[in-house]
Amino acid sequence: RGASRPTENNLYKGQLYSLLVDKEEEANCLLVQAKLLKKTLVSVEEEARIWRERAQEEIDKQSDVAKILRNSPEYQEKLKILEELKKQAVIWEQDRNQTRESSKIQSKEIQQERNSLLVRKKTKFEEIRLQKEALLSQERELLEKHKELERLQKEQKLKHDALDLNYIESLNKKKEIEHLKAENKRLTEIQKEINLELLEGAEAAKKNRSVKDQENDKEFQSRVGLPPSELIREWFNCTHNGNIGYLYITTSFVVFETMHNVKSPSHEGCLKIPITSIYSITKREGGLSHIIKLGKKYATAEIKCNDGKVHTFSGMMKRKEALSLIISQSNNLNHTIKTYRNDVEDEFDMLHTYEKQKRSSRRSVSLFS
Repeated sequence: RGASRPTENNLYKGQLYSLLVDKEEEANCLLVQAKLLKKTLVSVEEEARIWRERAQEEIDKQSDVAKILRNSPEYQEKLKILEELKKQAVIWEQDRNQTRESSKIQSKEIQQERNSLLVRKKTKFEEIRLQKEALLSQERELLEKHKELERLQKEQKLKHDALDLNYIESLNKKKEIEHLKAENKRLTEIQKEINLELLEGAEAAKKNRSVKDQENDKEFQSRVGLPPSELIREWFNCTHNGNIGYLYITTSFVVFETMHNVKSPSHEGCLKIPITSIYSITKREGGLSHIIKLGKKYATAEIKCNDGKVHTFSGMMKRKEALSLIISQSNNLNHTIKTYRNDVEDEFDMLHTYEKQKRSSRRSVSLFS
């Protein structure tokens, strides 16, 4: 190992020496090129100096020629002509401006005259139009007066003819009034008879009812504020405006009473609907969240009164019997109630189940008192 190190150093030194020789040769070449460039630069500068001298000579020559031209009589004559032309141009410009101003003034005067003529024309046309309108209005007034005269003549003729007709009509009206009075008297007598029959029927029904039912009737009448002639025909479970209660059907009323009113009687806790004030009854399938669901249908009924109010009763366990009894009572009172099913006019399957069905025992109101 010790013998190999000197040989490597020698090789490295030889490479460095050869590289140094190459660099020296390159430096010599660059020096030679620099000398050549200096010589070339000197020659170019000399050439440029010569061209500058020539250019200066040419400029001097041209300036001498210009001086000669300026001093020549032809040049002076041309200058005079140029000055005269400039003066003429100024005069022409002034004339042009004067002509332009005068033309503007003339055009303005013409425009003013034209405008005045247009105003006069418009004024004249307006006067003619107003005169025409005045003549037309006079013509219309004359036509209206003529029509008014014709109308008055016709009215006079009609009044003359109507005098005879009025006399005849007055006689006919007297006869109609007498007939209506007689009819009214007859209907009053019939109404009295019906009221007597209802009172007699109520008295007979009272006699046929048990003592317990009579006590329940009196208690119900005092609780909801009904006259003694209103007997309970039947009652049903239902809800109204979210309140759970009972629907009572009496001789001539439909009464809804809340459960709270049964326990704490108050006329404010009950709804009284005269059967003769009922306009229509509508059966509805489906309703509010509190409605009792029976199978796939909701037992709901709407009672619409003559004043437009609508009362909805839902969760009715026996809707058919309740509505059948209401219509039966309306027939007894000679009152007609329209029937609908989901807003479509329909005749219910009203077989008056309540009247035909013989119940073994009557439900008592006292169960809830």
